[in-house]
Amino acid sequence: DLAGCENATGKTLGTDLRKGKMTLPMLQLLRQASAIHKERYCQLILEGDHASVSLLLKTNATAAMDESLASGMTRLQQARAQLDDLPESPAVKSLQLFADTVGLMLQSLRAQAA
Repeated sequence: DLAGCENATGKTLGTDLRKGKMTLPMLQLLRQASAIHKERYCQLILEGDHASVSLLLKTNATAAMDESLASGMTRLQQARAQLDDLPESPAVKSLQLFADTVGLMLQSLRAQAA
């Protein structure tokens, strides 16, 4: 919700934040922030200052985004490995294709962040 190309994802960036949904990068940013920064970020979120929060995420959240993407890749690899253990079927093939597509998306986001 915070990174990527709106045309490619088909989703308007920042909508989760505007709805008050805490995404993994935001949670990572809060976890890594100093007490004073954490307090400021929470204040901005509670005030609904989404533009400032988005800017903070874009400028200060490189480590949080990297950690989120790495976590996503790890979970995806675990899921893909479990799918590979299942007998072949159209449903399994569809899930494998879905996992591969999500993996490509995560790799693309990782390349954009670099």
